[in-house]
Amino acid sequence: MPPRTDTDFCPFHAPFPARDISTLLARHNRLWGERWQCWCQSVQPPWWARGLVISPELRGRYESTLPVDEYLASVTRLAEGFLPDASWVPAVLQSAAGCGCLPGSPPYASIADYWAALPDGLAGKLCLTADELLPLFCALADPPRYGTTTGRYPEQLANLDEIFRQWPAHTHLRLLDIGCGVGLNTLEIATHATALAPQAALAVTGISAEHLEVWMASTRRLPHDPQREKALRNFPRDLPVAFAYGRAEDFSLPGRFDIAICNGLAGGRFLHQPAHIAAFLDRCAKTITQDGRLFLANRFHDGHRDQLDELATVAKDRGWSCAGAPRNLCLQPPATAR
Repeated sequence: MPPRTDTDFCPFHAPFPARDISTLLARHNRLWGERWQCWCQSVQPPWWARGLVISPELRGRYESTLPVDEYLASVTRLAEGFLPDASWVPAVLQSAAGCGCLPGSPPYASIADYWAALPDGLAGKLCLTADELLPLFCALADPPRYGTTTGRYPEQLANLDEIFRQWPAHTHLRLLDIGCGVGLNTLEIATHATALAPQAALAVTGISAEHLEVWMASTRRLPHDPQREKALRNFPRDLPVAFAYGRAEDFSLPGRFDIAICNGLAGGRFLHQPAHIAAFLDRCAKTITQDGRLFLANRFHDGHRDQLDELATVAKDRGWSCAGAPRNLCLQPPATAR
């Protein structure tokens, strides 16, 4: 069976904006333009600029006139009108509205913290043009601080290369990238597999819990990051890769995969609770073939070490065989799942 194309999974090519939001945008700009004028008249510098230390005092000054929760609620209304469906609204906005899945405290402590998380060109703005909406929503779905790019996990890639070199010719090679982001690592791995296992029947799927990331990966467009978009477009167009929506804990895809990869997710901020880790591993055990492997890599700071140790403990308790270091693991599913 040939690999599915992107349009088999969801309407990636839905037009933006999905509906007329000119009135909504005008209302947003009028309100926040007035508030900005009030801020400028009532608050003394320093005002926000890239690199400025955001002190508790500065946060308090911003919150007094430009409350971030109210601003994000307004941006969320724009997103709900602009995007094809409410489920496409970036998770960080859903979290701010109290209906998302992001853990912990509100996503931004102040409007200054919100600006600091945005790329140049969008940071420091309250009022928006129609042309800035798609880049903004894409930036919120794919924040610059995540640093997703190629070449982040060379040790893992070397391990995969060895598997690809030894892969039997004329057999299926199905790869799954869980939490694929905008697809750069997925396409990098697919390129290596194509070169090193040219006779294999290769099919690669990447899944993300952000609909906008799936759209960006499928169309190879990064409206908020032209530099990384160039890297995305440099990959061969004929790679047998498809992207789909799916969450790590409960994704559902047809068939089984020989290799699953999940980088920068398990053991980190978004997937570290034992119950969520267990659900993720159980889902993977049902998805990987009897001789399959699950590769987990990350570049988390040392503050995540206990969570990574907990990940390995939960995996072993559930019958997985674990090899490698905490930042570069290879897991084999339990025999009961095979």
